[in-house]
Amino acid sequence: MRERIAYLFTAYPLWSETFLRQDLTLLQKQGLDIFPLSLFPGNCQPQSDWPDVQILSDSTLPSAGGGCCLWQNFKKYLPLWLRGNLALLRHRHLHDRLRETLRALQATHLHAEFAGLGALLGSATARELGLTFSVGIHANDIHCLQYSPAQLFHDTSLVLACNQSALHAFRQLPSVSAVPSRYIPHGLDLTRWSWRETLTLNEPRQTRRLLFAGRLVPKKGLDTLLRAMAILAAQGQDLALTVAGDGPQEAAWKRLASDLGLAERVTWRGVLTQPQLQEELWQSDVFCLPARRLSNAEQDGLPNVILEAAAVGIPILASQAGSLTDFLTANTGWTQPELTPETTAVLLSDLLQSPAEADRRRRLARQRLERDFDAAKLAVLRAEALMAACDNTRR
Repeated sequence: MRERIAYLFTAYPLWSETFLRQDLTLLQKQGLDIFPLSLFPGNCQPQSDWPDVQILSDSTLPSAGGGCCLWQNFKKYLPLWLRGNLALLRHRHLHDRLRETLRALQATHLHAEFAGLGALLGSATARELGLTFSVGIHANDIHCLQYSPAQLFHDTSLVLACNQSALHAFRQLPSVSAVPSRYIPHGLDLTRWSWRETLTLNEPRQTRRLLFAGRLVPKKGLDTLLRAMAILAAQGQDLALTVAGDGPQEAAWKRLASDLGLAERVTWRGVLTQPQLQEELWQSDVFCLPARRLSNAEQDGLPNVILEAAAVGIPILASQAGSLTDFLTANTGWTQPELTPETTAVLLSDLLQSPAEADRRRRLARQRLERDFDAAKLAVLRAEALMAACDNTRR
């Protein structure tokens, strides 16, 4: 029997999840019968070259901080299993819609991306229909679980982790030792990213251009970068920063930039398309991401933009938070375990004054990318893993 794989997102499309769109596109090219679904619409309009995904609900995804404040505060004290049961009750109509859709598709396997609401509904529905089930885990979904591991991973035939930190966090969970798990990173479609042969640090221009790209949330550490810029500006360094992205911290960080005397040095670009981001990378001297691990365990995985910077050939300065170490080392970038404003300023100053070393490291980064993070090669492994996950005696 030919496997029919339903591929489930919680919300689609989300502008920040280029890696998932890329992976889905490449999986479809592997010849699998894949039927992409999403519980909710995302936060942007789909582009013509993005995969088509069937949206099951007309309403938008309830935000983690939305709804009644009293309920949100109360929910934090509930055990994870009770949160899961309440979510299944709240979304019972969507649960029914997912069940009906999977039956109509004659799906034999269900794969859910992220260990959140999609995996919760997906796991329950797969059990009801006798389907094999797999989950892709990433970062906060596994580091800050919303529901109990038993609800998310019961009878799961495969957990795919895109970074080592997520894989480690999953394997530390209780009652999952029998669940097969595997690390396959997302990688990058190298056909879409051309190498910049010239290192711009060798160009005789006075102002050095920094680039930050990502969601404007605390774990990304943009405030650390702004404070480091203020330190270097006081030392006479002429720096300019472009910020690509949006998020809840945008207003606060704009105020911080103004308070630090950097208002004229920072350009806020908002959300960029991939071609626009490529252009920014080509025009910049250094890509900076001083990410941090928050007290509640919230942290990054391996942001795709790190790979994109390496593909273009721009020197990278970043922390070792989350799974940044899956790619970034002292040979492929400028990094330390944790970055404060002071250590970021020192590291950035060293990078700017070492063009020969920066050139060496960016070339090694590109080589590492081609060897271990070629998305086309990784898609073959991902397809093989999904097909193996379908082979379950439960059906």
